[in-house]
Amino acid sequence: SNGQGNGIYWEGGFGMIAGNRIYNFPEGYGIYVPSGTPLITGNYAGYCKYGIKVEVPCRIIGNKVVRNYGYGIEVSGIAPQAIVEGNLVMCNGQDDSLDNTLRAGIRIGHKSVAIGNIVGDDSSTPTQTYGIYIFGEATGVIVMSNRLFGNAIKNLYSGASEAIIRNNLG
Repeated sequence: SNGQGNGIYWEGGFGMIAGNRIYNFPEGYGIYVPSGTPLITGNYAGYCKYGIKVEVPCRIIGNKVVRNYGYGIEVSGIAPQAIVEGNLVMCNGQDDSLDNTLRAGIRIGHKSVAIGNIVGDDSSTPTQTYGIYIFGEATGVIVMSNRLFGNAIKNLYSGASEAIIRNNLG
């Protein structure tokens, strides 16, 4: 890659983003989905400004998201009922000039689910600030059965008024 733009930009429709190796986009996203409802599965996203960002309901399952400069995965905007499941999200937040909230492993918003993810930082000096960061304006969030470890500030932060948080390790 030449490091310009985004690795994959998905706009509209059903489909699948699967089995890609996306790296070296220091100014863009590994995968960016502002519209549509794809299944995002089996991808590697690393050394990008941000790993995976979705703004719509979709499923993010079984990806490896590591060593991005900002967050690993973000579910934001009008993304109700997005599912983030079974991902390996490690050692993100490499750019310490970014705000700490932008250096989390997973950032999750309104009516979305994070379940069964491994989210941590095993670096000698951890850079991933939060394992899972739940936005303050979020409601109806479910965070369950995730393995959280080694994050620099806190493994799990919730500013949500309504959230179900259960059976997470760490």
